[in-house]
Amino acid sequence: MNSSRNTIGEAQIVVLGSKPNAALPAVAVPFVLTANNACELGVLYRQKYGSKIIAFVPIEELRNREHIQDSFKKSHPDEVVLLSATGTDREFVRTLGLTDVVITIINFRARNQLMWRALGIRIILVMMERLWFRGLKYLLLDAVPDFFGKRDMLWLSGSTGLDATFYALQHFPEAREVISSGIGLQEGTHFSGSGQFTSKTAKADRTTMKYWPYSRRKHLSTTDDALHSIGKVPKWQSGTTFFA
Repeated sequence: MNSSRNTIGEAQIVVLGSKPNAALPAVAVPFVLTANNACELGVLYRQKYGSKIIAFVPIEELRNREHIQDSFKKSHPDEVVLLSATGTDREFVRTLGLTDVVITIINFRARNQLMWRALGIRIILVMMERLWFRGLKYLLLDAVPDFFGKRDMLWLSGSTGLDATFYALQHFPEAREVISSGIGLQEGTHFSGSGQFTSKTAKADRTTMKYWPYSRRKHLSTTDDALHSIGKVPKWQSGTTFFA
């Protein structure tokens, strides 16, 4: 699949999160990137437009959440991008019956690099704010040893939806537009009724959006009112939407 990514020209790309009642852009896209169980929504694009599904999921979520496993089995994405994973995690994906999918591994450091490349030097402001809210004890006992030890910085990661958005902008640089749907920066349930977008992750995402320079995301738009108003992402108004 990687070779075909170079042929999309100025096509649009859609990124789907799991927020309920999301307005889905009715556009024919070569690739739809999905977060967690939103891979089920990606099937709608496969059926309507023949889109390829690139499904993002943290490996611990996939291993421990049966409803996410069920979504991956139902949707059978074309590519699975495992976040915070290692090469040994590939076999678990195969046990779900996904024997013919492309599996891409993004380890802890590479996951953080997605945000580094998106925000540039301003990521330091994100790090400072997150550590400030976690308190001095966390800084001394966890963050400082992490800086000088494993350097995994698990506390830096936000939502899968934002990771997929970073990836879309960085891996499809020729795309005319990246359209986000179902990524809303607010806590709540998922469209399937299973799982929860926590207040902790929502707050982390809001901090990221606050410091993400517009010049580095000028091709990003959204159908979501919250991402538009809170994250200052332009509202997508170039076409019609539909609902799952």
